[in-house]
Amino acid sequence: MFKNPIHAGKLLGAQLLGYKKNDSVVVVGILLGGIEPAYGISQVLQKPLYPLIISRIYPLAELDWTLGTINDSFHLFMNNSFIKKNNIDKKKLKNYINKTKNSVRELRSHFINDSFLPSLHKKIIILTDDGMASGYSMSAAIETLRQKGAKKIIVAIPFAGIATSLAYIERKADDSIVLERPFVCFNKESYYKNIQVVTIKKAKYLI
Repeated sequence: MFKNPIHAGKLLGAQLLGYKKNDSVVVVGILLGGIEPAYGISQVLQKPLYPLIISRIYPLAELDWTLGTINDSFHLFMNNSFIKKNNIDKKKLKNYINKTKNSVRELRSHFINDSFLPSLHKKIIILTDDGMASGYSMSAAIETLRQKGAKKIIVAIPFAGIATSLAYIERKADDSIVLERPFVCFNKESYYKNIQVVTIKKAKYLI
């Protein structure tokens, strides 16, 4: 169990020290929860930290699995097999997507400015989040960073479910560091002594 997500990030950073002297390396955290471990990694490696907008499409309390994600360019990454299996109503799905797009617009208004992602051409990206269950956010993040021209993507995660996502993400990334590998994982509270919701204000402060 980790003290908190920043502590987990520092532990990840300790395993990535080989990249400390490489000037091509930047740390990217998935907003909002991924900013804390990204901050921990960036502190250890003394590398710049940038946010990445990947918002999950959740049908409120009706289901416990994401329907997909939307990135900073409003590109959709849909979990089509899950949508079909659970017979998600098309009208409701459109509603969920529109609500998530509104969340993306809000994040864009706060983070797409001088502190947002620079040109990633020939950059080595250390990509992190505060944990990984389905892997949909991480998968969308990897694809988004590839589209932005990243040379190499290293996924660094405090914990990831072996049964749900890990092998798939490890195939998509160029390299990976995972501190804990449970068979399945659902709630982040099981892995942290202290974890709180990361607000926009806190994320801006850490960046």
